[in-house]
Amino acid sequence: HFPTTDIWSIRTETIYKFVCVSGIITKLTMPEPKLSTIKIECPSCGDIRFVKVDKKIELDQKCKCGRKGKFRILKKEYYYEQSLIIQEDAEELSDTRPNPRTKKIVLQEPLSNPDFDKQLKPGKKVKVAGIFLVDQEEETENKHYTYLLAHSLEIQQVGFGTIKISSQEEKEIRTITHTPNLFAAMANSILPFHQGDNELKEAIFLSLVGGRTIMQDDIVRDRGNINILMVGGPGRGKSQIIKRAIRFSPIHKYVSCTAATAIGITGTVTKDKELDAYVPSAGVLPMCNNGFAGIDELDKIEEEELGKLNTAMTELRLPVDKADVHYVFETNTTIIAGCNPTNKEFDLGVSSIEQQLPLPPDFKDRFDLIFPLLRSEDPMQTMLISERILSTYEQDKKEECPYESAFVTKYLAYVRKYDPVLTEEAKKHFLDKLNQIKKSSTEHYFTHRLEGNIQRIATAYARARMKDIGKEEIDLAIALLMHTFKLRNILDRSGELNMMIIEDVEPAAKRINKDQAMNFIYRFCKEQRNFQEVKEEVMQQFNLDEDELYDLLQLMGRKGDLYSKSRDLYKSI
Repeated sequence: HFPTTDIWSIRTETIYKFVCVSGIITKLTMPEPKLSTIKIECPSCGDIRFVKVDKKIELDQKCKCGRKGKFRILKKEYYYEQSLIIQEDAEELSDTRPNPRTKKIVLQEPLSNPDFDKQLKPGKKVKVAGIFLVDQEEETENKHYTYLLAHSLEIQQVGFGTIKISSQEEKEIRTITHTPNLFAAMANSILPFHQGDNELKEAIFLSLVGGRTIMQDDIVRDRGNINILMVGGPGRGKSQIIKRAIRFSPIHKYVSCTAATAIGITGTVTKDKELDAYVPSAGVLPMCNNGFAGIDELDKIEEEELGKLNTAMTELRLPVDKADVHYVFETNTTIIAGCNPTNKEFDLGVSSIEQQLPLPPDFKDRFDLIFPLLRSEDPMQTMLISERILSTYEQDKKEECPYESAFVTKYLAYVRKYDPVLTEEAKKHFLDKLNQIKKSSTEHYFTHRLEGNIQRIATAYARARMKDIGKEEIDLAIALLMHTFKLRNILDRSGELNMMIIEDVEPAAKRINKDQAMNFIYRFCKEQRNFQEVKEEVMQQFNLDEDELYDLLQLMGRKGDLYSKSRDLYKSI
């Protein structure tokens, strides 16, 4: 019950005083043994004494008999010590001080022990009480560092599960789950400022409700996180949507890939000067474990970080190995992200929308719903957007919401406790629908990832109304997913679904055509003739552009079928 002191307010007058601080763990060392005392004996007179070890081991003391040094060591006593770096919770800071401060915490036995160490992880919020101390870095330099020697440490519970709901609020929540316009009302309460894009707003709401993560033998069989990606040019409101949406979760962080630190979005192992060790350093995802991460400008993420993010989103954990440090970050984090198209704006006259999504196909699969945000061609819709933007400059203007933000958060906390079950009727209906989708797909190509997407979205629809998953929820989930496919031009007007675009798989006819083109090229180049003679003929006969043609030539070279003497002179091998 000791009063908490803000980390930023700790000054020299606090040194050697008992203080209490709270924050989120960002880095931590492993518990390590430290030498505390040495039992020594004087060989001359047999005197036994205990030498307390501070920074240096000093055994050259003078005995009462006059002997100095070369004492016999009888016993060494050790204790375990562990160090943490905690950071102020950004949600508890005022607008005048937006940057959180950090402080080093030192744990000694009994706080530093193997059982307690299992509970200390990056992203955990802790409350620490102890003595505020100062130490000198080098004896010859006037450089000092401060730390808190902990006397007690409490791991604070955070998240939806800690939100208190009164009996009256519980009654009101149960009542609104039966209202017909529940989804639209909640979506507009979460994003009241955004005009249009009703399906996107409903998807954000479903993401906050969430699906159900299924584990087996400590391995993720199916994640419950509903990840959403928005793709659109500047000025589409992506950043505002992300920042507003994630605030409804008690655990959340926002990051832009243009300003991401060296630790990155996921995490790594770094050499920490203050801790004087290589330590696992948590990025945004581990810090938001069991919460929400808002990632903006995703198209600017570095390639190495993209691979780590892919793993973290798939396995809900990320192992890191560096400098003899092995650590596994827990990343059960829902992601709401935004990025720009390849050329900042969608150019519908040049290439398809899917070709302008600047992310690899396997990474795009980590998102359940991808929404291209296109410019509206409707004059009325454009006018409504302009009016909404201008209204934000009106004094004391407040957005009208069906429900207050605090109530929405309590509603989410309440319904997330409910685990819907897929009824037998809905299961049969689900399989029938999947079969229809497969039959309507180009060349009947189908990916089973769609099953997981539909299952998660249907679970969220059912959970929002606190009921089991029925036929209605399956139909709603498929309709929302197909809406995004239509926006991405994966679903054409006839209803044919081209899953090959999503999976970046070439149609069989195109693959056969390329094989025939390569056979033609191989036969021609046996004669070692100038390829320029038949270049136009090949392009016309096999419907290839120049880039596709030279890609084929390079492929044949890598396979060992051709070697090139010059750009247009090839020889078959």
